[in-house]
Amino acid sequence: MDKDRLNQEEETMKKDVRAEETSLPGDEPAPVSQEDEDLGEELSQEELDAAPAVYEEEEAPAPTTVERKWDKKKKKSGGIPKKFRPLVWAISAALVLALAYVGVVTLFPQEEVVEEEEEGGQYDYLVQYDSSDIAALAFEFADGYSYEVTLSRSIADTGYTQTTYTVTGKTEYEYNSTAFSSLLSAASTITSATTAVEAPEDLSVYGLDEPSVRVTYTDLEGNQTVLILGDQAPVGTGYYGMLEGGDKVYVVGSYNAEYLLYKDMYYRNLSITSYTDAVSEVDSVRIVRPDGELLVRRQTEEEREEKGIFATEFQIKEPVDTACNAVYLEQYILSYLTELNALSVVEDRPEDLAKYGLSEEDDPVLVEILNADETSKRIYLGNTTEDGAVYARISGITSVYTFDSASFAFINTTYSNLMDVALWTYMIDTVESVEMELNGESHVLEFQDVTNDSLIAYLDGTEISEENGRMLYTRILQIYSYDVLPEDAELGEIVYSFRINFLDGTYATLEFAKVSERTFAVIRNGMELGIYSRISDFESILTGIEDIKTGYTIGRVIT
Repeated sequence: MDKDRLNQEEETMKKDVRAEETSLPGDEPAPVSQEDEDLGEELSQEELDAAPAVYEEEEAPAPTTVERKWDKKKKKSGGIPKKFRPLVWAISAALVLALAYVGVVTLFPQEEVVEEEEEGGQYDYLVQYDSSDIAALAFEFADGYSYEVTLSRSIADTGYTQTTYTVTGKTEYEYNSTAFSSLLSAASTITSATTAVEAPEDLSVYGLDEPSVRVTYTDLEGNQTVLILGDQAPVGTGYYGMLEGGDKVYVVGSYNAEYLLYKDMYYRNLSITSYTDAVSEVDSVRIVRPDGELLVRRQTEEEREEKGIFATEFQIKEPVDTACNAVYLEQYILSYLTELNALSVVEDRPEDLAKYGLSEEDDPVLVEILNADETSKRIYLGNTTEDGAVYARISGITSVYTFDSASFAFINTTYSNLMDVALWTYMIDTVESVEMELNGESHVLEFQDVTNDSLIAYLDGTEISEENGRMLYTRILQIYSYDVLPEDAELGEIVYSFRINFLDGTYATLEFAKVSERTFAVIRNGMELGIYSRISDFESILTGIEDIKTGYTIGRVIT
């Protein structure tokens, strides 16, 4: 019986649920019959627990008009579910803050500025070209300066397109194509990653009423676009810019803007000299200063043949005529000329050279270089700038440059820095003997069986050690020239003399005539050289001979 009653109860519940599911909104609820109300005898708790809970598995909507007494949970009317209350409170607080912000903005409006967008924002394009579509770029600056660069293209031997840049009216100048290529790259695409503002009637707010630069783009079809740049923007880094006649002001990034703000001098070729091997490529260097002139030049073949074994590759010609040491020439002068680059071009076609110290009346320093290929450079040096650079101009180029002063440190070189101080350099294996007259003393140094590893040496007929023989000969070779004789120098008697006898039967002589107590004029092979040596070199030889005869190794070392 209990089972029949339970089944009847379940069947009744399912009918009611199906009836509610098929009802439409707005339908009047069906009248509840007495039979439905009479549920019969109340079930015990054990019977309820044993009954299948089918109504919990069905996701039927809650009844709209009738609450069933078997519902375990009844909904409270007129309340917000507890789980939604925090969300409602958060929305309410946001609405209050939004209303407050609107009120503040209305009462205290902010001045319109160009604000940066968040990273990843959209870019606005002011100018957008393929670089190959640009035929010319014209620049007009606030100070009245202007220039135009035209672009022509051709196919190079490599098969790639080659672009040639020409500045109108300045064909005599050399420009750096790499620098111009950077300009073209920066100018082709001009974007702004900042929020644009409506252009005001008074463009002076942004410095666009009298722009710093006005750039006119001309494409291959002759169409033009004009971009203007004004003041530097106070926010971020960049400059205010707009298309001429446009209705919006943008901030153009510094990288692009600065290329547009450079004048054509920035793109000039600043390389003045460039040598792979200056010693072989330079024939002569002439330095003219207010206090004198220094001229060094390469000897001709005829001149070298005439001087024979004493010939040097370079000869000092001014202020004296004497041999030049090529190593010293490279160290003191040519190393500076190997790569000589200007810092900048200050002005083209200057009307007043005097303000740079470069007029003829200023008597500027002259550096003249004559190359082996018969090309030449003449560089005039003027005043120094406030930051220590030096103004300069180059013959044939109507421009004023600045150079690092250190690049021209060589202009203070003197002939004494470059002189070939060695008076003779004969290999010991070519020498048979050296006859010496040293202030009244006569000595003879002889060699036999000379090889790279050994030799037999004699001093005044007595055999000496190989070490002493080599060291004494070295001291004889170390008689140097120290400077040019004064014009009023008077030569006295010959105090020191040497005759080197060679294995082939020839000989060479060096003689030294007294000029003062410590200086002696050099006479080589009977010819006065106009230079002098010092007594210290002869004293070194006499000390060496004394050491040998005393039984020491030269240098006062006991043997």
